[in-house]
Amino acid sequence: MMKAKMKTISMLFLGLLALAFTACNNDEANSQNDGKTTVRFLLTDAPFPFEWVEEANVTIDRVEIRRVGDGEDDGSPFTGFDLEGETTFNLLDLQNGVTAGLGKMELEAGSYDEIRLHVVNANIKLTDGTLMDLKIPSGSSSGLKIKIEGDLNVTFGGFATVLIDFDVSRSFVMQGNANTPAGIKGFIFKPVIRASVTDNTGWIEGQVMADGEALVDSLVNIIHGDDTLTAKTGEEGFYKVMGLPAGTYKVNCEIAGFEKFEQEAAVSVGLGTTVNISFIFPGNIGGVVSTGETLLKDITVSVFATPAEGEEPATTPLATAVSAENGSYLVEGLAPATYIVKCQAEGYTPFVQAGVAVTAKDTTTVNIALVAAAGE
Repeated sequence: MMKAKMKTISMLFLGLLALAFTACNNDEANSQNDGKTTVRFLLTDAPFPFEWVEEANVTIDRVEIRRVGDGEDDGSPFTGFDLEGETTFNLLDLQNGVTAGLGKMELEAGSYDEIRLHVVNANIKLTDGTLMDLKIPSGSSSGLKIKIEGDLNVTFGGFATVLIDFDVSRSFVMQGNANTPAGIKGFIFKPVIRASVTDNTGWIEGQVMADGEALVDSLVNIIHGDDTLTAKTGEEGFYKVMGLPAGTYKVNCEIAGFEKFEQEAAVSVGLGTTVNISFIFPGNIGGVVSTGETLLKDITVSVFATPAEGEEPATTPLATAVSAENGSYLVEGLAPATYIVKCQAEGYTPFVQAGVAVTAKDTTTVNIALVAAAGE
């Protein structure tokens, strides 16, 4: 009985860990691979959120894949290939669509549901040069088991890619505190890896900007149900999250001093969805509280939104500040808009100034001169 034709697959390593599966067209498969299909494997990595980590390294020596239905009667259900020696990948170099090739192999036609990744070493290098070797859970023996989302269905000829997505931010669990490199006592390696067929997925990408300036190293969250994937912006504020099954996702981004960005995005198979994130730099309101002659400390200054026509004025301030020993105050982080500034202190007539305009990256001065109330 003749064996079914095989595909060549290639595996890729992404910024998360990504596996790519590729199948040639029929003519190429038959002429170049004797009816077999070639699969290539790629490696990638998700962003690592700790500013004190310079490298997050994994060393791999073998990749295996399991065909559905194979068992003891057929021999081992896994087939695989060895890399050209133990190969080390810095996962932090593999982000925003960047991948690294793991190698190629041939697969018989059928459905494949699991990958085993043989990781023989993992370590973290901090920015101060400290190198931390980590224990590998079953990685050097049976391999790390990764379920392929939706399975990999190999047919005659063609080309396909499987992404192995290695989530660094959840795979390296920090011990200690991240305020300084000296505060980091170590990491526990608990691999969180997903695999998906690119023919069945799409991606979300875009830029994070503020007033035309690219924001580098900003975290963008891609949320689908209970699952959250995180991308860190690179040069020019660019981010990209690959291997997303078709569906609707929430994209959010939070940066100190800016209003939180959140938007829904629909992902289609084989297509990219662009979600550009634009922030506006905030401004401030500041000045001095006094009686005109005496500087006043510990006086609360409140900033309110200007109500739209027909709306009642807000009773809860957007932000407040308390005057210092020299009477100065500063209300920070206000989105460019027009505000109402109020100040009320015991023994003084309430101060109200409307139409206070705030512009980006600037401080609008509002000096408050309180007048003693009648009878005081």
